[in-house]
Amino acid sequence: MDQSTASSASIRRRQKLRSGCITCKKRKLKCDEAEPACTRCVKSNLLCPGYKRPVKWSTKYEIDYGIHSYAGPSSGHSPGIGDSSSSPSDTDNALVLYSPQEESFKLLTHYFASACQVLSSFDSPNNPYRSDLLEFIRNSPIVFNSALSASAAHLSQQEQDTSLIPLTFQTEAISHISRELAEIHVTQHRLAPLRISTAPTIKDDLMLGITLIGMTSSWHDPSSLGLCHFHGARQVFSIWMNQFDLTDLQLPSHRIQRLIASSMVYWEVMASCLIDQEVGALSYLDVFSALPPTTFCYPCPWTGVGTKILIHLAKCMTIARQRRRLVSYNHSMGGDIDVSNRILDLLTQAFTLSLDIDQYQIPTPAEIQNTGDYRTPSDHLCKIAKCYQLVARLELDRALPELTQCLQDVQNQDAIFSQHILELAVKILEIMNTIPEDSRTIAIQTIIFLTAGSALGSSSNADANIKELVADWRRFVLERLHRSFLSLKLQTINRAATVLQVVWARMDSAAMEEPDSTSCKKSPILRVHWIDVMTEAGLETILG
Repeated sequence: MDQSTASSASIRRRQKLRSGCITCKKRKLKCDEAEPACTRCVKSNLLCPGYKRPVKWSTKYEIDYGIHSYAGPSSGHSPGIGDSSSSPSDTDNALVLYSPQEESFKLLTHYFASACQVLSSFDSPNNPYRSDLLEFIRNSPIVFNSALSASAAHLSQQEQDTSLIPLTFQTEAISHISRELAEIHVTQHRLAPLRISTAPTIKDDLMLGITLIGMTSSWHDPSSLGLCHFHGARQVFSIWMNQFDLTDLQLPSHRIQRLIASSMVYWEVMASCLIDQEVGALSYLDVFSALPPTTFCYPCPWTGVGTKILIHLAKCMTIARQRRRLVSYNHSMGGDIDVSNRILDLLTQAFTLSLDIDQYQIPTPAEIQNTGDYRTPSDHLCKIAKCYQLVARLELDRALPELTQCLQDVQNQDAIFSQHILELAVKILEIMNTIPEDSRTIAIQTIIFLTAGSALGSSSNADANIKELVADWRRFVLERLHRSFLSLKLQTINRAATVLQVVWARMDSAAMEEPDSTSCKKSPILRVHWIDVMTEAGLETILG
């Protein structure tokens, strides 16, 4: 045998040692991989640990479940700054599954058949969660596991499955995210001593994975709020948004970047209903309000065409929580605490915010890009944006009645203000009533029905017409939420309905009580707020 032949044989022998059990590897012996234990371990009275056979995701099954047809025609998306190219070998190494291939196949099928529809207010090749995420699912273990985590959580709600499969994919996604963040942290420390201004690159798939995992936390458990992911997402997003010129978001090719930006805005609205914070914490989003109007005429899955007004809504919810906290704190201290300076500060912020809300111009249907989904025409998205605008005003006025001009120099301010809030709520619901029940905008309607529905109250001395009006609109809200649940199969919607029912029960009870002469707020609409009820009853959830 010549030298080259001997060398080749040696390489082949070493390659064989890469398979087999760990015990044989450590002993540098050939393993016969017998079942249930290898022969060498049995003869040596050693415990055979078995054989690791990682299963890789194969794309050969995609045609079988129509993955290519879901993607539709190419969107012409060019990779953004956060994108990275991967060689086939890198992709093969990355996409090693930690669950059986059959389960992954089932969950991918469910994702494209159902979950990606629940994740968007419209569904067509223009739905990024159907088309654009396809390439990320193929090439990014973060997005792959995040998408399957959402799919598994949604499927388990339908099948009432208590298995650990959803948690398995969620854990795997979080593991990949953690490793990516750790690498960024290390990179920052390497750059700091060198005083290099270039920050570490945040890839698009990292932001997509974090938002997917965070916003679908309540799909696994309605009580899971995903706030640990949210606080981290803020920091990562701040780095991500500084990587490119934000004015490029108005370009058709930047659909993924628009998806990430709008998703973060929507997540801020959801979080503002759940956490106490200063309005200044949201100031990093103001840069999006300054972008050209054409930027968000492209429909986004979670914000529709109302990304700008949703930034204002997040601030309104923040102010509402701050006012509720002051009321609660003052009440707990027996009313002896002077909070007038803090309320004056809130009023100053709220006044400026109210002007921005009132001046906001909603795009017309003609200005909006077609969604490609007949169940979500452009005018549906315009109406949803209008409702967001009215909800923002409702929550702001309800938190700080001093903003309402109709109360100036009026003796019976309590009754007048209650009528103003009720009229706002009815106006919102009248618009919602013009949107068909089968509109895919039901994916983003829950918070609208909750806020408007929570203002449906009347005093004991209200006339019969007002009481009948309130009762009719209450039925409408519950019917719409029930139909949303039947379509989306998310327990978070049932939770919102439960919050409303508790709110109404407390309102009705308060209306029957004798007015408290020491209270400046006797109306049930003013005495009962859905945020308080949601918190006290332990019914907090992600409302989108």
